[in-house]
Amino acid sequence: MMTLQTRLRVISIGIVAENKERDNPEVLITPIEILPFQLGEVKEDKTTFFSKGLDGFGKEWSAQVDVDKTIKATWLSLETNRETPPDLMRGEQVLLWQYADTDKYFYTSMGRDDPLRRLETVVYRWSNEPDVTKDIEALTDENSYRLTISTHDSKIELVTNKNNGEPFAYQCLLDTKNGKFTFTDDVDNYLFLDSANTHIKAHNKDTTFFELNKKDINGYAPQDMTFTVDRDVSITVGRHMTFDIGGNYSTTVGGSETVDVKGSISIKSGGPLTVNNPSTKYTTPNTEFTGNVKIGGALNVSGGITGEGTIKGKSGDFKDFKASNPINAKTVYAPDG
Repeated sequence: MMTLQTRLRVISIGIVAENKERDNPEVLITPIEILPFQLGEVKEDKTTFFSKGLDGFGKEWSAQVDVDKTIKATWLSLETNRETPPDLMRGEQVLLWQYADTDKYFYTSMGRDDPLRRLETVVYRWSNEPDVTKDIEALTDENSYRLTISTHDSKIELVTNKNNGEPFAYQCLLDTKNGKFTFTDDVDNYLFLDSANTHIKAHNKDTTFFELNKKDINGYAPQDMTFTVDRDVSITVGRHMTFDIGGNYSTTVGGSETVDVKGSISIKSGGPLTVNNPSTKYTTPNTEFTGNVKIGGALNVSGGITGEGTIKGKSGDFKDFKASNPINAKTVYAPDG
């Protein structure tokens, strides 16, 4: 029985002879098992040999041969979903492959010399094409999810699309060079972080946002804002607090309410001021009312009443009028009739 074997085979362990160029899948490799007795550094060392002479007919001939101890090899991907070749550095160990006896060579990294690596870029892709009958030449951002990790560009990026019926597409970008992070979709919802400028912002497509911008906090809601706290809320304001309310303002307090104001209190109302409670007590050296005062019940005055005006009423209205102290006025009362 004949046993068939693939003609793609490993021919030698190799040492990378040069730092691989970015985005170039080819690199020069020295096959150390084929050329084991080398002196000096492993690097490209091309030598050209010339030869000439006379053939059997007495005719002159010449030849030129370029000899090098390195082989140009192309990256052979044995790792699924990875799109980019490893960024090899000189001195790394690889496996050197050859197909049959062709002058075509490939390499795969052995993963034994990662400390030699410097800047790298790795791109992964995962297909999200649902149509199994569709011919696809290459995976792109339109038919696959992509993850890019690049220390060349100082970024980590994840990108999705809507090729498989997804309602939204997303991009997550960590820009380590500029200290920024963004998470966005395709309808203008986004999260944003700028570490250098201490700026954090959350924004949605309806223009609602919440923002921490250096030492300021900003927010906006086109409609309602609701906060529910099961226990305590404490707000400390170092300077001024302003409320600009276009409609009604309502406060419901289940217990007691205490207001401690070190300065003045000024209340200006375009309509009536109504206070509805069992009793009201003012403790103040002086109270002044400008305008008329109407009292629907009894008036109990422990001190004196002093005034420049007139107390008016019908005769019967003053029959039970009593005062424990004198009433000083130009006219004590002026009964009608």
